[in-house]
Amino acid sequence: MRKRIVATVLALCLVLGLVPGTAWAADVPTSGTCGKNATWSLSGGTLTISGSGPMDNYALDNYDSLAPWDNQRKSITSVVIDNGITSIGDYAFRECDSLTSANIPDSVISIGFSAFTNCSNLTSITIPDSVSSIGNNSLTGRRRLTNITIAYSVT
Repeated sequence: MRKRIVATVLALCLVLGLVPGTAWAADVPTSGTCGKNATWSLSGGTLTISGSGPMDNYALDNYDSLAPWDNQRKSITSVVIDNGITSIGDYAFRECDSLTSANIPDSVISIGFSAFTNCSNLTSITIPDSVSSIGNNSLTGRRRLTNITIAYSVT
């Protein structure tokens, strides 16, 4: 009788994903693609965007159009965009509440609509001279933003 109860509890834990290493834990990706030639990886709170060319644009009105790291956005503390990425997509980092810093390289020429909207703990950001356009609402909702550097060439 005791073996049967233990087996039943173990089976239930497996179904609910309560045992480490089960399929449920694998449903939360830590890397993938975010553009034709762009990839992302999330490790220890740092979201790194690598590759070349533009990032994909994202939207809020369609689950299939959310950023691939959207279900982990509350754990993202920093964003590192490697040199070679040319644009930051719409809604890319929206509502990353724990985000405090973002590293934008000189290869970026545009920042999409609402890219950093509602990142309430973002304190400082530097927009490099290479950026020529910033989408509407990209820097709204920053209660702690105390330092921002934007080149005169930005429109």
